[in-house]
Amino acid sequence: MKTKYFLFVILTLLMSLSACSSDDSDSIFNHDLDNTVWLREKTTIDDQIDYLEGIIFSDGYFQSVSLDKKTGGVLRVNFSYKYLHDKLGERILLFNDKPDKSKGKGISMKKGVIFFNGYKYYQKVI
Repeated sequence: MKTKYFLFVILTLLMSLSACSSDDSDSIFNHDLDNTVWLREKTTIDDQIDYLEGIIFSDGYFQSVSLDKKTGGVLRVNFSYKYLHDKLGERILLFNDKPDKSKGKGISMKKGVIFFNGYKYYQKVI
């Protein structure tokens, strides 16, 4: 009887350890923004141009892009950075091999709105 009880305790401990290991991938830094497109808020000056400014998160990369107004296709990629999303601090951290101090400053996310370079970006709903 004691050996059955001992085996039960060991089996329970092993199962709880394996359940905890799956939670390790859910850290505070992740790429949960991947495969999302964000459009810059409209201003009267921007309405004069034939493209939309946006940002795309894809495969761990943050890209500033110009999008076609009619099709939504990417016309050009302005710049690209690797990123991590800090859910607790509501920050998006950008990394580049050759840092450019003029880009990537002041990027944050609060209540579903991204604040980047003095503009607000809203998620494009597909």
